[in-house]
Amino acid sequence: MRAILNAGNRQGTPVLRVKLEGRRREVDEFDVYGPKAVAGIGKLPDTVADRSIPIRMRQPRPLDDGAVRVLRLSSPTQLREPG
Repeated sequence: MRAILNAGNRQGTPVLRVKLEGRRREVDEFDVYGPKAVAGIGKLPDTVADRSIPIRMRQPRPLDDGAVRVLRLSSPTQLREPG
């Protein structure tokens, strides 16, 4: 996985993988250039982190249970803004 992420930032940098055709195995080059999205817990490897845009996620704050109940019981026409 790291090889794909490391090679994917420049066009024309292939990654070698084994391609299976029936019982035959063959090493083939795959072009992996393009954007990628990765989700995980913890720190990314430095070679990946320096070319990344991290988006930190956090747990949502607890909502007032009454507000959630009102939304669940309301119809979409009741929630529409007037105008």
